Amino acid sequence: MDHRRLICYQAIIEHDMLYMVPDNCNAICRLDLNSREVSIVEWLDDIGNMDYLRYFYSVLKKEQRIIAIPGRSDQFILCDLMGDKEYIDIPEPFIECDISYSKDDKFFGGIVYGDNFFVIGAAYPAVIRVDGNTGKAFFITDGLIDMNSSENKCNNRYIFSHGHCICGECAYIPSGLSASIYKLNLCDDYIEVFDNVPDSVTMIHGITHLNNELWLLATTNLGLELMKWNVSEGVTEGVIIETSQAGMTYWWNPIIIDGVAFIFQSNGDAVYRVNLELMEAEKLSKISEAMQMNQGQCGRYLIRLMGCQGKSIYYSTSWNRKWFVYDSENDSIESFYVEIKDDEYEKRYWYDQISLLGEKGMIEESEFSLEPFIRVL
Repeated sequence: MDHRRLICYQAIIEHDMLYMVPDNCNAICRLDLNSREVSIVEWLDDIGNMDYLRYFYSVLKKEQRIIAIPGRSDQFILCDLMGDKEYIDIPEPFIECDISYSKDDKFFGGIVYGDNFFVIGAAYPAVIRVDGNTGKAFFITDGLIDMNSSENKCNNRYIFSHGHCICGECAYIPSGLSASIYKLNLCDDYIEVFDNVPDSVTMIHGITHLNNELWLLATTNLGLELMKWNVSEGVTEGVIIETSQAGMTYWWNPIIIDGVAFIFQSNGDAVYRVNLELMEAEKLSKISEAMQMNQGQCGRYLIRLMGCQGKSIYYSTSWNRKWFVYDSENDSIESFYVEIKDDEYEKRYWYDQISLLGEKGMIEESEFSLEPFIRVL
């Protein structure tokens, strides 16, 4: 596979630009969605770091400030478009627990509100608030998650679900460990936990909103359901999207366009469209067929959902590193590759390849020379 082809786990779209940390390039990159050209915004490490995979997972952006969200790294990196960088250590939980979180998937992404970045834990048992002005990091969910409980010790799920949303001054973040929802006041860090979710729910995948009405995407005893939910009454109505119970399925947070929710599976190629007024669901086989997924492929992030620009949804497929844009208004699909053309990227890539050969004893130290690889091949 061409090493110049970039994909990522998550991204943010701002106007005509998409910002990401590719899984094979340890830098914040900017993709122009019109020209499809990609450029480096900021390198996140020095040359010679070969451990790219999920080192940084995603980014959040507020005006000129961008924060890189750690995957395997032990630090946030807060930078601006002028080139200044600040390294921020991840605060440790204040509560004592006799199990440790996974070092590979610390965080998913997060929320921007005011001057603050709220970073949501995946395997890390917390939501972290990073002040975008001072660079100070605060642990704001201490004591709410009992990591010593027998239930959580035996649970391989992430602490929080992938999908979350902002409604008014509050963020709603589903638990990944239980059928409950955290309501976080983004002004004062106050958190409430709501357990008024039906007993039939076995996993909440995400939560979104339309006109101040919240919608939960969850796996239940009946299958995959999209349910209207509020803090006082719980679930008031819902629609069954899929009844298949074959194996564990994971889903991205729904994207709502003109009253229609688009729901993408992350470990498979299923895509659904749900009319929220009529409460009707249909499978979009056209999108699934365009992905050309082979039988037997497995992985939690086979499909990476990037977000939407207007009425167009961007996503990528991990096995062939291909990008797609689905025009929901015209029901059309376009595919393309995102390829980086950057001398510094080429230099770093080939430096790492030669270093790997040296570590494996496949080349002599005297042959360790970068010169033949500096020019763009």
